[in-house]
Amino acid sequence: MAAHAPRGVDTTAVPSGRRYFVAWILLVVLTTLSLAAAGLVPHRWAVTIALSIAAVKAGIVLVVFMHLADEPFVTRFIAVLNVLWVALLCLGIAADVVTR
Repeated sequence: MAAHAPRGVDTTAVPSGRRYFVAWILLVVLTTLSLAAAGLVPHRWAVTIALSIAAVKAGIVLVVFMHLADEPFVTRFIAVLNVLWVALLCLGIAADVVTR
């Protein structure tokens, strides 16, 4: 079975390493920022900041390394639905813990 490419994507083009290098630098900077926040910020805010940075890093991985930006709308929409589903499950678990 042959692999397919999304419409409008040139499959003969060689991907540039610059995009991956910039993404890697961003991930390193965000990891350092997360580590610094763990030691410098009060615990209550450190968790919120660390989770926010983790969400941004996950977005970078999805867009750059998993090529989600080059996929058709339906694929991106389903990816967003999956993230929302996991968030809904986490909220349900949190609500259950709080009410007990």
